[in-house]
Amino acid sequence: MNNDFNYIDEFYKNSLSDYKEEAGKGVWENLRWTLFWMKYKWFISLSSIVLMIGASSLGFYSLSKSTDTSSKLANDADHKSEVMLAYNVENENNVLYAIESSAELELVISDDQHAERSSLAGIGIRSFEAGIEDAYDQVQLDDSRNSETTRIEHALTLSGMASQPMNIDLTLNPDSLLMGANRYVEPIPTSMKDRWFSINVYGGPSFSDAHISGVNSEYIDFRKANESASPGWSLGTDLRFHVKNWVFTTGINYAIYSQKRSYQFHYQEYSPEDSYYHYDTTWVWLFDPPDFGIPIISGIDSSWVKVYQDKIRDHSGQNQVRYFEIPLLVGYSTSTSRMTIELNAGASVGFLTYSKISIPDLYHYNEMVEAKEVNKTMVNFVANASLYYHLSNRVSIYASPYYKQNLQSVFTNTYQQKQRFNTFGINFGVNLMF
Repeated sequence: MNNDFNYIDEFYKNSLSDYKEEAGKGVWENLRWTLFWMKYKWFISLSSIVLMIGASSLGFYSLSKSTDTSSKLANDADHKSEVMLAYNVENENNVLYAIESSAELELVISDDQHAERSSLAGIGIRSFEAGIEDAYDQVQLDDSRNSETTRIEHALTLSGMASQPMNIDLTLNPDSLLMGANRYVEPIPTSMKDRWFSINVYGGPSFSDAHISGVNSEYIDFRKANESASPGWSLGTDLRFHVKNWVFTTGINYAIYSQKRSYQFHYQEYSPEDSYYHYDTTWVWLFDPPDFGIPIISGIDSSWVKVYQDKIRDHSGQNQVRYFEIPLLVGYSTSTSRMTIELNAGASVGFLTYSKISIPDLYHYNEMVEAKEVNKTMVNFVANASLYYHLSNRVSIYASPYYKQNLQSVFTNTYQQKQRFNTFGINFGVNLMF
């Protein structure tokens, strides 16, 4: 080694040229998520702000509803006081009317009936003040009364009927002792069109079929014969705005598109351990009477026989891409007391988070290549039909079969072939109405 420090760089370069250090899997995983955050941090921040605004609106709406309920209870209490005051005034008027009627009664009836009629009038007055029993049950009329007396007593009876009070406590405070006659029954849930905002939380399975183009038909048939749909899944939440029967939907969901591949290539591999020599010996027979003859080897030919073992190269596995998606849908709904049917259509924008796709080489079918030229964003067409069942005024459960199709290739425009996913799935979820 030259002791001159000017050659120290060359010394280290030559000494470490064959040294390699492999990074662990955790390093690449952390680096991938770091790059994902740097690229989509504005989108994630905006989504978080939208969710926070939605949650704040929900809290404000719930607070306003509780304030309205308190005001309603106060108004009901005031109304109860007004009804009781009107009832007392009405009873006082009935008492006065009864007194006046009894005075007229004293002028009409004879002297020998004076005491009886006065007693009857007193009984009528007590029945008006009590307001419980019918005046017909309190006053028994005699057949000997004249028409004028009957008219007066009829007026007393009508006045007594009008003075019957309404028990306001039965309408405000249900009494369990009435054996269900005055029991409160929750009203039938209103339809979704009566609400202006709702949230869906859902998840469910899906199946994706790959549509391949841009290459020859033989290659397409080869891939179709060895690839099939594999179960994927999606989960997410939707923010829904209702305008009469119309529904406008956005939100965020996580979707996985999967394909099962079954590529097995059969070939033969030379095995030196099992190979051997094949010998071909030439014999010569010499006859020397009286002996019959003696065989003598005149030559030996040998050849090396190669033996091959049957091998299988298995490239089976799963192709998969994953996206965060933001849907923008417009729908129309129709409702009954317990059910709502809804149709939606629109588009969704997806942002790639993971991809692993291995496909046969276009020119050598028995070789597999990993397709890394995958689009980072994806635009999809989405359509679904949803059936909601209302458990209460606010909570519903639903099932929603849907169809989703990529509007562009999964691969970039510079890649040698194109591929799109057609996805069928069904989501099950819970709807919260506000």
